[in-house]
Amino acid sequence: MNPIHAPTLYYRYPHGDSKLSPRGAKISNNFSEIVKNFVDNLEKDSPLDFRDLIILLNEATSSVLINKIITRRLENPLGPKPWHS
Repeated sequence: MNPIHAPTLYYRYPHGDSKLSPRGAKISNNFSEIVKNFVDNLEKDSPLDFRDLIILLNEATSSVLINKIITRRLENPLGPKPWHS
C-alpha cells in the first residue's frame, strides 16, 4: 500500500473529538502487548526505573517515526504530506 494513502488510524470529527479506527485499535493493542513482553523480559534480571524507561522508549519510538516521515517526504517532495492534517 502506498504510505501516502494509508488508512487513517483515528477518525477526527469537526467538533474536535477523535476516535481510534479499527486499524488504529489493532495497532495500539499489538504494540501494547509487545511493550508488555519487552518490559517483562527486561525485568527478569532486576527491576527497572519506569520513569527512565518511559523516556527511553518515547525517544526511540519518536526517532524511528521521525526518520520515516523525513524519508517519505524526501522520496516524494512534491506529493502530499505523509500525515493527515
